[in-house]
Amino acid sequence: DDRSNEWRVDTDEYAMTGDNTLSEVEMAFIDTKLRERFNLKRANEYEEADAIRDGLRGKYGVNVDDRTKEWSQDSEFVGAVSEDAVENLVG
Repeated sequence: DDRSNEWRVDTDEYAMTGDNTLSEVEMAFIDTKLRERFNLKRANEYEEADAIRDGLRGKYGVNVDDRTKEWSQDSEFVGAVSEDAVENLVG
């Protein structure tokens, strides 16, 4: 329990830890979604923020630790970014 926020990192930047099988495009997409999720949480839009977390978990095997602002990928996941995701990232 961290009610005094001693272990809270207050930034929208998440660090990747461990090994992963992701391309640079996938890493950029995940980074963008994590920043979006951070901003949604700041705006108390928890359901939308959780939907992003769950989507990243389901598609890429991403585990997010909000306390330390770190994320990692489960080793059994190998994913590909959809064309729609790339369009949203680039466009």
